[in-house]
Amino acid sequence: SNNQKVYRQELFTWIDEYGPGSPWYEANKSNTKLTEEAYTLRESALRTYALSLHRNAQNSNKKADLQQASQAYLLYINKFPDSPRITEMHYFYGELLYAIGEYKAAGSQYQIVAEKDPKGKYFEPSVLNSVLALEKSIKSEEEIKKAVGDKLEPVPFSEAEAAFMAAADKYVATFPRSEKTVDVKFKMGRLHYAYNHFDDALAAFKDVVAKYPKTQSAVFSANLILD
Repeated sequence: SNNQKVYRQELFTWIDEYGPGSPWYEANKSNTKLTEEAYTLRESALRTYALSLHRNAQNSNKKADLQQASQAYLLYINKFPDSPRITEMHYFYGELLYAIGEYKAAGSQYQIVAEKDPKGKYFEPSVLNSVLALEKSIKSEEEIKKAVGDKLEPVPFSEAEAAFMAAADKYVATFPRSEKTVDVKFKMGRLHYAYNHFDDALAAFKDVVAKYPKTQSAVFSANLILD
């Protein structure tokens, strides 16, 4: 609606015109109480607005609504990088990016969360979600087969596959007892296998069979070992 457009424009203008580097801020920077109050009000207003847009976008599932929420998150991250709430905003921005299919960008947001706050409540889901997001950005099995062709020698991973493997390595190293670790390990082995990294694949499959013998991934791994 027009009212929403006007509010958005006024909010974004306010965020810009009262922040560090603005004429208002330069004129008042000696008044710490005033500038801190302005920071608190601006941060809270933009955070609330971004989260509200995200909720509305989840309900409507309209691309335009999702993009508006994305822009609000991006503005927040740029304007309030030192906010006490920045970690959760990176996390929710990652959730939004995942929902609109921007998997590589989502993975980056989750990784920022994991690096910024390893003791926070979003750490474990961020490490896992970075794996899931980056997995979405790698080639399909058909695309891999086409890229590898009839070669038997190892084929290097592309940037997307390398990013996925790094995220997966971090997950299994950080959460070795998680129930999802076996599936992540199997996916790593499967990707090595697809790219003819047979020694690495064999090591991964043997690890899955030895440590998780009753799982479906162990059955698949055993079959691939015998292949």
